[in-house]
Amino acid sequence: MVGCLEVTGSKCILWRTGSMVWPPMATLHSAQVLSVFGDEMFIRGFEEWNGAGVLQEWRCSVMSGSEFHSPASR
Repeated sequence: MVGCLEVTGSKCILWRTGSMVWPPMATLHSAQVLSVFGDEMFIRGFEEWNGAGVLQEWRCSVMSGSEFHSPASR
């Protein structure tokens, strides 16, 4: 997925590209940054799925402006 990552305390919210229009694409609760290497960050936490918490690990990469706004990234 391509979007904007908002980090607030231990919650990470992935918003649609270039907007913060509700609903967010995904929310990671009790998130912890596992590592940062170059332009990548690995985060682990829980997403809600059918009323249960599911352990997830996200790999987040920094994109250039042209990559971010490219139709191929959607």
